[in-house]
Amino acid sequence: MANNIEKQLKEISKRLEQGVKKIFTSERYTEYLNTMSKFHNYSFNNTLLITMQKPEATLVAGYQAWQKKFNRHVKRGEKGIQIIAPAPIREKQEIEKIDPVTKEPVIGDDGQPETEIVEMVIPRFRVTTVFDVSQTEGEPIAELEVPELTGSVQFYDTFMQALQNISPVPIRMMNVEGDAKGYYHQTEKYIAIKEDMSNVQTMKTGVHEVSHALLHDREVMDAEGVLKDQTTKEVEAESIAYIVCNHFGLDTSEYSFTYIASWCESRDMKALKASMDTIRKTSAEIIGNIEEQMHELERENTMQYEEKEVSATRREKLEQDSAEKIDETLLFHGESGRFAIYQMDTGGEHTYQFMGFESAKKLGYTIDGKDYRMVYAAPWTPTITLEDIFERFNINRPNDFHGHSLSVSDVIVINRMAETKAYYVDSFGFEELPDFVQQRMEMLENNHTRAYPPVYKGTLAQAMEERDVDAYLDSRKLNIDCKKAIEEAIALKFDGLHLEEDAATQVLEQFGEERMTFVMANTLRELSYDGRFSRQNKDWAEHIEIPENINQGKNLNQDYVIESHPAVLDGFIDMARAEIRMQKIEQALDEAEVTITADTRGFEADGHAGTWHTVDEREYAGEKFFFMEHDEYGSDVAGIIVSEHGQLVAEDLWNGYDAGALEAISEYLQEKGISVEGLMPELEPDELAYKIDDRYFAIQRTEEGYDYTFYALDYDEIDGGAYDNPDISMQQAMEDILEDEEMSLENAVPVDYEDLMAEVEEAGERQMQLAQLLKNCPPSIFEDYDRERAVDTCEGIAMQFTKSKGYLTVQATEEGYFYIFYDSDLHEIHSNDYDDPKVSVQKATYEILKSERMDDMECVKVDYKEFEAMTIQHSKDLLQAGELRATSEIGRDEAALNGLSRAEVERGVLYHAQGILEDMGLENEVELLAARVHGSRSREELYRDDSDLDVVLSYRGNIREDSFFNELNAHGIAMAGIKVDINPIAEERITLAEYMKEADAYLDQQEIKKLAVDLDNFSYEYDTYEYKDTVENREEQVKKITEDILNQKTGCLKDWLVEVSEESDIDSDVITARSLLSRLENAETFSIFTRQSEQEQPEATITFYVAECMEFPVMGEYHNNLTLEEAIKIYESIPADRLHGGKGIGFDLQDGDKDYSGEYELMCWDRVDRELIDMIPHYKESPLVQKAINDMEKYLNKKHGKVQEAEQTVEVKQEVPEAPVKKESVSVEPNREQNKEPAKGGKGELKKSVLQSLKEFQARAKAQEQKETETEKSKARKKGEVEL
Repeated sequence: MANNIEKQLKEISKRLEQGVKKIFTSERYTEYLNTMSKFHNYSFNNTLLITMQKPEATLVAGYQAWQKKFNRHVKRGEKGIQIIAPAPIREKQEIEKIDPVTKEPVIGDDGQPETEIVEMVIPRFRVTTVFDVSQTEGEPIAELEVPELTGSVQFYDTFMQALQNISPVPIRMMNVEGDAKGYYHQTEKYIAIKEDMSNVQTMKTGVHEVSHALLHDREVMDAEGVLKDQTTKEVEAESIAYIVCNHFGLDTSEYSFTYIASWCESRDMKALKASMDTIRKTSAEIIGNIEEQMHELERENTMQYEEKEVSATRREKLEQDSAEKIDETLLFHGESGRFAIYQMDTGGEHTYQFMGFESAKKLGYTIDGKDYRMVYAAPWTPTITLEDIFERFNINRPNDFHGHSLSVSDVIVINRMAETKAYYVDSFGFEELPDFVQQRMEMLENNHTRAYPPVYKGTLAQAMEERDVDAYLDSRKLNIDCKKAIEEAIALKFDGLHLEEDAATQVLEQFGEERMTFVMANTLRELSYDGRFSRQNKDWAEHIEIPENINQGKNLNQDYVIESHPAVLDGFIDMARAEIRMQKIEQALDEAEVTITADTRGFEADGHAGTWHTVDEREYAGEKFFFMEHDEYGSDVAGIIVSEHGQLVAEDLWNGYDAGALEAISEYLQEKGISVEGLMPELEPDELAYKIDDRYFAIQRTEEGYDYTFYALDYDEIDGGAYDNPDISMQQAMEDILEDEEMSLENAVPVDYEDLMAEVEEAGERQMQLAQLLKNCPPSIFEDYDRERAVDTCEGIAMQFTKSKGYLTVQATEEGYFYIFYDSDLHEIHSNDYDDPKVSVQKATYEILKSERMDDMECVKVDYKEFEAMTIQHSKDLLQAGELRATSEIGRDEAALNGLSRAEVERGVLYHAQGILEDMGLENEVELLAARVHGSRSREELYRDDSDLDVVLSYRGNIREDSFFNELNAHGIAMAGIKVDINPIAEERITLAEYMKEADAYLDQQEIKKLAVDLDNFSYEYDTYEYKDTVENREEQVKKITEDILNQKTGCLKDWLVEVSEESDIDSDVITARSLLSRLENAETFSIFTRQSEQEQPEATITFYVAECMEFPVMGEYHNNLTLEEAIKIYESIPADRLHGGKGIGFDLQDGDKDYSGEYELMCWDRVDRELIDMIPHYKESPLVQKAINDMEKYLNKKHGKVQEAEQTVEVKQEVPEAPVKKESVSVEPNREQNKEPAKGGKGELKKSVLQSLKEFQARAKAQEQKETETEKSKARKKGEVEL
């Protein structure tokens, strides 16, 4: 047994590990949670299956269930959702017979324990197909409200008692504050579990906390030398709860994956397996111990549990029937106005639920009161109209209303005091039902269920607080009336010596069991000191709930004390209790007499949980048999067949009256001595289907005989016909038909008939769908898409829906395709995978559109690169607009991120950071706000294969940025093989929006520098000889191109790239030129070019300042608001050696620009750094700054008596981060002084004029040629390329 458990646990643990990894790494975890919230009663596997196939599903059912239960049918072409359905089997086992009184084994004559055969349910599963409500059409269904998970488990008490027995500490049910469901108290050594949770949740929480007590007690961990973080503790406890509860048939996976998803990302597989080993061993220990305890407890509790369940069910039904009868009696016979709502219990193909009035009449239905049940009643006033009622019970339904939204076929009854009328809710308006009220009144008269108002068990203060004073006062009056009735009955029925035998009967009939019990028990407890009442009756009274009722210091319960003689009253109470017991016995006997009909619902079958309803009725050998499905799970679980008197005949049925059902029916009839000859042929199925060689064969029974059809493997019809002989069996008919076709059943493989028909219907729709898709989504959208290349580059296709203006992108992946839907505002609204890598992107897109029900939407192609840029810019705009989201929410895979999306990376960093904070004990002091990918891997043109992945992390709280940085990056973190650098920024210092704005400006400059290098390389490779003739220094050339782009002087560059792309005969040159032109045009949209409009700028002014120390102006002399001449004079008067700092002159430009207005260094140590100043486009373009530079250079030249060299030979390396060098070239726009007349004429003349601008470097080129040759010999890179 232990080995089997270990083996099962290994398998469960392995599935758990793989399942968690798959959910997390495939970004399906959020989708899974969304689906899970809609399918509380589905297992983990089924929830995950629904998520993978149709995550937006809201209500699913089988193909037949939609028809039979909801009067709807699956639409043609819909693809079903495959899930796992339970198919339990029963197994007989021999166990010791237990005496129901002593609870001890029954000992036989031989001195050995007697045994008995009992049936055990063995869980089994099968794959079945279900469909979402969105895939069906037909009669409308009632508005569904998803209930909270409140599962109840039959062996709950036994399980919890067993868990308490194996727990190392006591388990207490108590009030747990906050959202926690339970906890293990490390100091006082007990487990607390929150009260009033569902049985399922209580059991799961119990196992979870017992796991903590076993594994994570501080003393135990210290003794074993074990150290675990909080997240690991939660993972182990939650996983053990999953495995243990799964073993016992419970599914609590809804609560088992929240910790694991974030935990496993930062753990390697070795650490995961170590924890899984702990989980597996502890689970085996708990399961073994619980099973041992339950085996002992089951024998003691089985009989008591079943009796309690039956009693509770009967009591609940009686209370419900009584309450309904009270409401209906008040409706028809009350003295005040009231209205009530009636609804059918269920719909289906045999009812008119949700049908319009005329539609129901045309189909032969008669609206009958017996088909309905009252679901709500309330007072009515003349101001309330039918329309008011309809609106209220659709829009703002009362909290105590438990029916569905008021719909077609519901009935409203209004007692207007003068008259009572019924109205059918029609498709439009209301239709009066003249017979409905009389029908319901007759039913009320024939309803022998006694309707007794409930006893209000509360104080007057509680009633006032709950606004239920009327109920309190009514109950109080009835209590006093009951007390007086008992006193009168005793006075009338007592002759001085004896009470008549029926003394209590009339009072019990008048007031009911609950109130009479309450009044008698209250009397006994208030007079408990009186020895004339028997001990037996006093003990009985102590178990009756009598709440304390003190108001203004007075005990109001004394008003209900019966004032008859105590000794006589004690005898009366004996009679009353005996009469109550007798009525219960008679009621139980009445309920035992069951008659099953075609309309039976809520039937409790022996040995089966839940209730059942009839779906099919047949008669064999004069006996009626009823095929029933489960009320809650329908066709998703096996059905049963019962006799007319409710005796179980057959079970574990999936195909109605199939061969197995026939065999069970035959055995049932034979046991009753009824002949079953000829029964089997009569019970053959109505339809069958087979796969025979290269075709399908389907046959169905008709009144004239049989219809049959042959289909190809693609489900197209090949041939068919009719076999007109109803007197022979279907088996014989098939043999005759196949013999004519030279075929036989020898190699036939049975297939599901309904599944085959569904496939046939779908095949008929495919051609129509394909034609519609080709029209709405033309093949031109997918032209030139190379899937193999796109898998590596993460390139996709993008389209826009012409009507909704939303978008769809589809990317190729190793497993198939990944798609995202966007709304018109570029918000990602839905994403999923299409797992078939063998199909083309066009076919995959068509299947995606069909699965998302968007195949009827017209769409147009959108450039994918442009769409990428749009979504990235949209995310930036949201951030700059003040909308701070945890991630960028960009879910598209990117090559720069090795196939990850930005949102995945950002979420991973947030998970990692949260784990670090928990390890540091700062999770409550530091709040993580958001994360964003930035740096070179956020720009396609900047990253290299060895580039790190930069992520900025915004937070708020009490931790220094440098300390947080060290902790985040201490052990290294990688995603998809890329090292991640996390840069934390405190919101108190700089907001994420401000940081990203600065980072984008920096990346803009780096991308422009990289573009300049690539332009230069292309120019060199395109015409090397011409380049060498015109360019002397390549690094200077790159700087010049960078300046031209920054100053937006790119006209000649664009013209030259256009010329190359149009005239070159080399394809690679054309492609490169177009790419560079696109990058150049894109660069002009960068944020660094955003400037305040000229008309808004004030008149520019410039003044100068002098500082004895330019690095620290506060030290030494400082003078400002000077002219340049004044500044030079003061500068010359300051001794050069008085301070270690360098003296200098700076300018203060005031031209309205918020970024560059203010002081800036002009000269220091007798040197002007023109290049540094001109690197800022704003200063480069300012006439005032340029004049100041020229004037200062003239002053310095004159002072030192020399002219600065016009050319620098020092090699300057471009610091463009992580950018690969490409074979590309560039042309430079001439200076204004050199190009006073624009180029004219044809394209050849244009190229000549462009190259003419480079002539100024020609003389210097020869002088440097020798030096460059020597330098190039020492370099490993290709000649002509610039190192980055």
